[in-house]
Amino acid sequence: MNLQRHKTTGSSFSTSVEPSLQSGQVLLDFGISETDWTNLLDHRGNKTKALAWIESRLQEVCTLSREAQKSYLHVMLKNLLMDSDKQ
Repeated sequence: MNLQRHKTTGSSFSTSVEPSLQSGQVLLDFGISETDWTNLLDHRGNKTKALAWIESRLQEVCTLSREAQKSYLHVMLKNLLMDSDKQ
């Protein structure tokens, strides 16, 4: 039997992402403008899916500094939105 072990981390990004939305700050702490947030909502379909996309991207770089996470998220968001504009 082939058992796979998954590495788990003690951090959860949902707690750092969600308060930004509740306070009216549209993920500004991660460098996402209101326009980009609106475009992400349109691309993903709803707030839950948009937040899940952001959490997934942040999990990919969870061991990096906060500044590196912001930069990575910005690049990934721009790529996602640019790809959707081409279609």
